[in-house]
Amino acid sequence: MRQVKAVLLMAGAALGAGCASAAAAPDPQGEVAPATNAGLPELGPNEGIILTAEPGGTVEMRALESGKTLTLKDGARVRFQEEFAEVGAGRAEAHIVAEGEVGVVPNDAVVTEARLVRLPNGVALFKAVRTCEAYCQARLTLVDADGARIPITEDARDGKLLVAPNGTGGVIAIGREGLWVATLRTGKVKHWDDFTAPAYGPDGTLVVRGVGANDAVFEIGEFGQGVLIAQEPGVVPANEADGAFPDPERVAFEDGGKTIVAHFKRADGIKEQKIQR
Repeated sequence: MRQVKAVLLMAGAALGAGCASAAAAPDPQGEVAPATNAGLPELGPNEGIILTAEPGGTVEMRALESGKTLTLKDGARVRFQEEFAEVGAGRAEAHIVAEGEVGVVPNDAVVTEARLVRLPNGVALFKAVRTCEAYCQARLTLVDADGARIPITEDARDGKLLVAPNGTGGVIAIGREGLWVATLRTGKVKHWDDFTAPAYGPDGTLVVRGVGANDAVFEIGEFGQGVLIAQEPGVVPANEADGAFPDPERVAFEDGGKTIVAHFKRADGIKEQKIQR
């Protein structure tokens, strides 16, 4: 069920990839304005907002100098300093400045501009690394224009997200070694392990790609089933560094949606198919 209006609201920007620590420039310790619920606020450099799992919750911050434990409310404005998220390190943490102290909080409790993707109608998708074991996993949360939150997952593999709103912006598809489709009006989220790289056609048809060694092209049918529409002979090459298969690129549409253009990566180059609908 769709959650009630949150205390905090957020702003958006493109999401970056990677699990390594990403430090921002230090910011002076000073008083910051309290959060309001007047819309999705624009966040400047090093500005952050506390986001709890449930609206109206709290987060504990361990102050580095005094050793005190401070309780920060959902929506509190803070200064973001640095992220600590490395493979094998476990729970990811962030250093922030709040109430005149530098302290540590869970990394996925802090919204910054760089951790947001802006979508139509004032919607924002928040992504932050939550934990890093064999690989880093990220929390994804949609925040509607009225502040309502829709949890997507806490276990998305960290990296570049492929995000596609439908024509009206009322349905959001998110791909990252899996597929999530969220309906804003109801707050319902559907998940598929076998699809990724979503793209909506002009007629509202959702076209996706396979995951891993399967980069075939599918349409998501009326009942959520994947209907195969194109595939390419040959083997998808894995990454040399870790042996993993990267998400394929999403398809494009031509001729008002009558033609689907798909690219397939193979050892001897990129293959293109144009599928007539």
